[in-house]
Amino acid sequence: MKIKVLFFGFVMSSMSCLADAAQENAFAAAAKQAGKAADAKQLAEIHERLQCVLNRLEGAKGHDYKQTAANPCLGKGAMETLPEKSANRVRVGKAIVLARVGITLHDFPPAHYLAQAIHAILIEDQSR
Repeated sequence: MKIKVLFFGFVMSSMSCLADAAQENAFAAAAKQAGKAADAKQLAEIHERLQCVLNRLEGAKGHDYKQTAANPCLGKGAMETLPEKSANRVRVGKAIVLARVGITLHDFPPAHYLAQAIHAILIEDQSR
């Protein structure tokens, strides 16, 4: 019974990823997903949210792109749409590097801390 509850929660979070991405630009959607990864209570959800972050930042042609039914991101990623030398493009590059590490971690605490760092990087501009 517990597995069904966890699975249902996982499916629901995947569906919200899709809804968020459809309503916002790639950078804002990635920042929102990073925040949800930072708030996640399960390692699997952190991995899912960070994959969504990678998809939104790199776009469908990105090296780390993984299409799923819940996370299609068929459009351009933030890296493709931001001006070449903009501060947000630099932030995207840093967030991509950290998210690549985050999705490979096997323990909750370091994955959680990385998700928090990624979120902080992507919202840095908004906190001023």
